[in-house]
Amino acid sequence: DSLSSQSKEICEQVVTALLEVKPNFKLPKNFTQWHIAIKEMIRDDGRTRDQILDVLRWALADSFWSPNMFKANPPKYLREKFDQLEAKMKAKPPANPNQVDRRLKDKEGNAVDTYKDLMF
Repeated sequence: DSLSSQSKEICEQVVTALLEVKPNFKLPKNFTQWHIAIKEMIRDDGRTRDQILDVLRWALADSFWSPNMFKANPPKYLREKFDQLEAKMKAKPPANPNQVDRRLKDKEGNAVDTYKDLMF
């Protein structure tokens, strides 16, 4: 079915993103639980493929969230924290000029919205 093929594609992209950041990440022998978490994000939570992958890449690039993404079931963790991660990812720059802007930056120092925009 369409949902299964979509979750399989997203799962493959999750694996690719994880391995880009941590090449020695120990992948599970069976991805069933990963597929279930991804299907639930799509079916039950109304997330799109692009939303899932953008938030995942952003979380992998953030030093606070990244270690948590390498636990046994990254899609399950992503689903549990999705709203919090997405809100942080979309956060506006600080209003106070003395407050540090912690958004992702490209090599010129401009804020970027997603991890993929950091490729130099």
